[in-house]
Amino acid sequence: MGFTISRQSVPAIVVPQEAAEPVRFASQELKRYLGRVLGKEPIITQSADAPAIALKICEDTNLSQEGYEIRTDGQTLTISAPEPVGVVFGTYYFLTQYVGCRFTGLAPDGEYIPQRESVEIGDVAVRRKPKLWYRGLQFSKSEDLNDYPAETAIKRIDWMAKNGMNFVLYTPKYQFGEGGADRFYTDTWFFRHIYPEVRKRGLKLDMNHHNLFYWLPPEKYFKKHPEWYALRNGKRSAYPAQLAICTSNAQAVETLVQNVLAYLREHPEVEIVGVIPEDGWGMCECEECRKLDFPDEKFCVGPVDYRKPEGENRSKARRYALLVNEVARAVKKEFPSVYVGMAAYIDIQWPPRDVVLEDNVVPWVAIYWRCGAHPLGPHSCPVNTLFWDILKEWKKAHVGRLILYEYYMGMATYRSLPFPVAEVMIREWPGLKKLGVDGATIQSTGESHETYGLNYYTFARLGWEDNLEYEKVLDDYLLGMFGSVASEVRPIWETLVGNLQRIEKLGVRATPYKESVDEGCFTQNAWEFNALADSRALEGFRACCRRALKKAVTDRERRQVEMLLVSIRYWELAGRAMDVYFQATRVDEKGETKKAVKLYKDFISQVDPILDHEARFVGRGWMGLSNDADQWRRSGERARRRIEVLTTGMKNV
Repeated sequence: MGFTISRQSVPAIVVPQEAAEPVRFASQELKRYLGRVLGKEPIITQSADAPAIALKICEDTNLSQEGYEIRTDGQTLTISAPEPVGVVFGTYYFLTQYVGCRFTGLAPDGEYIPQRESVEIGDVAVRRKPKLWYRGLQFSKSEDLNDYPAETAIKRIDWMAKNGMNFVLYTPKYQFGEGGADRFYTDTWFFRHIYPEVRKRGLKLDMNHHNLFYWLPPEKYFKKHPEWYALRNGKRSAYPAQLAICTSNAQAVETLVQNVLAYLREHPEVEIVGVIPEDGWGMCECEECRKLDFPDEKFCVGPVDYRKPEGENRSKARRYALLVNEVARAVKKEFPSVYVGMAAYIDIQWPPRDVVLEDNVVPWVAIYWRCGAHPLGPHSCPVNTLFWDILKEWKKAHVGRLILYEYYMGMATYRSLPFPVAEVMIREWPGLKKLGVDGATIQSTGESHETYGLNYYTFARLGWEDNLEYEKVLDDYLLGMFGSVASEVRPIWETLVGNLQRIEKLGVRATPYKESVDEGCFTQNAWEFNALADSRALEGFRACCRRALKKAVTDRERRQVEMLLVSIRYWELAGRAMDVYFQATRVDEKGETKKAVKLYKDFISQVDPILDHEARFVGRGWMGLSNDADQWRRSGERARRRIEVLTTGMKNV
């Protein structure tokens, strides 16, 4: 007969008295969601007669740390795992697979919870363990920025646990300091508001983003030890650009190492600690650092065209690898279970050529400015083939773990516009897994989570499954997000993906904008969005939403469709503005000055309405303001400068 739960016979939830916090949390979640499904909550107890659902820790050497087993034995269903986080993952899988819940969007509106008199579970014997070791999203925020509330970040932590993602990457952000300090780096917001939610779910911490100055803060050391920082144009500088310290200075390196160790003593919960260059380009130009360089390589700090093999900076990679190894050896000695993160990006995305990295180093290879129309692979478009070749080199050079830094939200500059790459992800990850890639950290923000939610959801599924079908993943995602009106809004995603496939198959150029790359490619350049949805498509999207609103049966479905409509309106405003900018650049190149000036002014006039539209809806998880607004303002400023050049005859620098 198998296991059955019903409103008349709700099983008790059995949890040992000494259960760890994540197991207790899982029991509360199981109680809450079964109560919503059945209309009657089960009790939580330490023992019970059948029927019962038991949550427990088990010794099982054949399951990975995060794996779990779900098994029925008579009138008892047991969810067991070697570690507490496995019980959390197993509980949500049970609710999804057997009860019919869908947790594809941010709670509560992004979840589908069926209402039933009873649920037939049947006989169950399931054992699952992740297919990828690292499955992570990123979190960062300054105390003094109101870009998105802690509530949104907590919803994303909740979403991660419900979908089996494990690593929470957080970034210390800088604030303007006091008492003469230009700035200081802080993670107090994260540990005050977010970490308690991470801990109770059993997720893992990864402090592994641009943080070089966190380990050697200039406001603390520069005045007394300027020699610890990069020599730039004849002067020691505290400007945070890439390899911004003097890596040949033994005292600087030792201080950095000790600061990393002190941080790990203070935060024993951290499982990966990164030593990551600051963003941008550069490295020290002093004589001692130059001695570390390849004698046959021309000295170059950047920028370079990193999408070609000749963009590799072997000397910078060597300096960086030597620094990382110093940290890794010290960390291994005192914290043998902690990994040391390393960034492989832009001109140092290739593995170091003559330095063997310690086996506790975990490089993340940034798939920076990839093509979203083609899968990563050996016979892809030129830029994605280059990334594939680089990954193959890493697997030959490094014996430790290797992950990707992926941009499934386009990039932080993508302006909350759709980047529909889920189908491409499903095609490329079988090859990545076979190559030995251990997972990915995904650049992401709480502001625009739902815009890229299908991509995140797809990656979460890829972390546990091998043979995904895009159509089924899309169906599950839309059911979770929109419930009974999923079929009404489905054509929106079909159109976006269909146009992306057209770019791939026909080899058409995504946009005439001069910064685009090869024909048949679609990059993380927001200016290419018009290739996905023209005015006719956008009107079709609105029609889909109108039909969905007429059919919607719950308030949450209506709210979801209304927010989708808000997003579509933003896509329309953004696409229209970018089209005007394209026209301006085209006539500008032809020397039609008056027409170009008029179009540039037209573009500038459209920026503020875009920002106003975003500002009214920021904080709801659908669109960003902090990154997006900055990008729109920069575009407006570029247009203003160009107008000044055209109208005053100034030299265009």
